[in-house]
Amino acid sequence: MSIKKATVSNVKWSFIESISLQVVSFILSLVLARLLEPSAFGVLAIVNVFYLLTTLFIDSGLKEALIQKAEVTEVDYSSVFWLNMGKSVFIYSCLFIVAPYIQDSYGYENLSFYIRLQSLTLIIEAFGLVQIVKAIKDLQIKKITKARIPASLISLLVGITMAYHGFGIVSLIVQQLVNVFIYSLLLVVNIRFRPSFVFDFKLVLPLYKFGVRLLGVSLISRFYAQSLNLIYAKAYSPTTLGLYSKSTSMQNTPIDIINGPFLKGLYPTLVKLQNNTKPLKKIVLQNIKTVTFLILIVNGIFYFQAHEIIRLLLGVKWFGMEPYVKIAAVGSTFFPINGQCQSIFKVKNKVNLFFKIELISKIVVLVTIFSLISFYDLPQILWLIVIITILTSVTYFYFTSRILSFSFKKELYSLLFLMLIHALAGFGLNFCIKLLFAHIPALFSIMIFGFIYFVLTAFLFYVFNKKIIGNLFKNNKFLKIKIS
Repeated sequence: MSIKKATVSNVKWSFIESISLQVVSFILSLVLARLLEPSAFGVLAIVNVFYLLTTLFIDSGLKEALIQKAEVTEVDYSSVFWLNMGKSVFIYSCLFIVAPYIQDSYGYENLSFYIRLQSLTLIIEAFGLVQIVKAIKDLQIKKITKARIPASLISLLVGITMAYHGFGIVSLIVQQLVNVFIYSLLLVVNIRFRPSFVFDFKLVLPLYKFGVRLLGVSLISRFYAQSLNLIYAKAYSPTTLGLYSKSTSMQNTPIDIINGPFLKGLYPTLVKLQNNTKPLKKIVLQNIKTVTFLILIVNGIFYFQAHEIIRLLLGVKWFGMEPYVKIAAVGSTFFPINGQCQSIFKVKNKVNLFFKIELISKIVVLVTIFSLISFYDLPQILWLIVIITILTSVTYFYFTSRILSFSFKKELYSLLFLMLIHALAGFGLNFCIKLLFAHIPALFSIMIFGFIYFVLTAFLFYVFNKKIIGNLFKNNKFLKIKIS
């Protein structure tokens, strides 16, 4: 199969996987939100912190290192498999021991049991990591998709059934366990890999030299994200944390459906073309613009129709999450830029630069939070984080322009103008709908806004970007840009 056909196939199957997973997750979250209280999701956010932090040490960047390596032998695969299994058992044992002390620190009832139960996923996941690498290297992402979808559907039924029968937080954790177990089992069946009883440290060591840098980057991002939950759990109530956590997961569902397939589906192709800058530049810029346009549509609907969406999907007890939904809508606008730029950093082996940008940005955020959390409420803190995130995205985009040799100013102004059009259209349209349709049901309000918003922004972007803005800036010596 040619690279072009393989890329189309990978994007298609990644999209199928993404939309299936997100739809299942969305349905599950809605049903569970109706059955459980916001505080339950706050406690789950704390439980997930320790799983999400420790799972990185199992892979340790070895998965990316194997994908990057030109020639991979069965001994490589087997050595990484047994190393992952050994680390997963060791890390689970450590979490099992320290779980009671974590419970004493936070004072949440049964937190120790929840952590011990949730952490079993570490051992289960280790079984399928090498199979995922083999599928990606062979450009066979559909095999991963065929394992993901059944696992998600079965776990959906298990989670809803347990929540309906009053298992509370346990239903959330067991749903994740069932999902990971069936997924790993189907990976073993679909992707033919049987580890040999061999382990060669000399082969693993070079992989670690590459992987440890990615591990450092991943640790920074993961530690940053999860440490925020720990900080918020100390400063605010479980209900507040639950509202914030649920708003992020709900708003990110359509974002992941759009952004995820392009990232996952295109990454194997970017690896194949890592020494050919011209097609890399074309693919990345086209992908960023396309996905940004689609995400702006979704984020506009969430931002301007947040109240109606919450009323329709979750009910009145969740109205407190409205400001968090709006903040998440603004912050996630830059996901396509970050995702594609980070892929290029990995493909072009610029991991050290990747590490420095992540480290500096995360330190700035944490210092800001520690300095101000006593004086501001959570929404105000989150808005500050969004500002820092935007500046970080611009930094990523600048260095990517240097790596791929494209005009930073021209492409950045094009993206910013796209965002400006969506913002102005959203505010104007929202004002008109509230004026003309003040008392219509939430569903109709969302549908009317979404349809008109999509048509309006697509039309305005075409007209302004192709004609008016091009003529306005064509001879501007200060900007030195010619917009086509």
